[in-house]
Amino acid sequence: YSNSYGLECNHSRVSTNILNILKRGRNDKGSIMVYAVGNESLTNSIIYPANLTFSYPDEAYNKGIIRVGASGSDDLKSNYSNYSSSNGLTVSVDVVAPGGKFSEGSNGTLDYIATTDLSGNLGEIPR
Repeated sequence: YSNSYGLECNHSRVSTNILNILKRGRNDKGSIMVYAVGNESLTNSIIYPANLTFSYPDEAYNKGIIRVGASGSDDLKSNYSNYSSSNGLTVSVDVVAPGGKFSEGSNGTLDYIATTDLSGNLGEIPR
């Protein structure tokens, strides 16, 4: 399932459920959650729930959230992907992954990236 919710605000019920999954997922073994940081070309702005952090006594569970940005075919951050500068936020992008069908590369050009999250020819066979 996609964890790219695009929620515009912090929802306490969702946050509580995320914390419960981090603590008790996999039959109380704990789990990780992976979230997209957003695709609005924003600097120092990672969207909820990727920007979620927990306070004492649950701050150890902050390590269980992996924040994913988008990259272009040049392996650099896509222009549309949100990110944080070195000290702009309390959370930062942990990993980047190739963007969707067309990804705007760091140089502003449109790069084709084959993907399997689309159906039909768009996902399996580059045009």
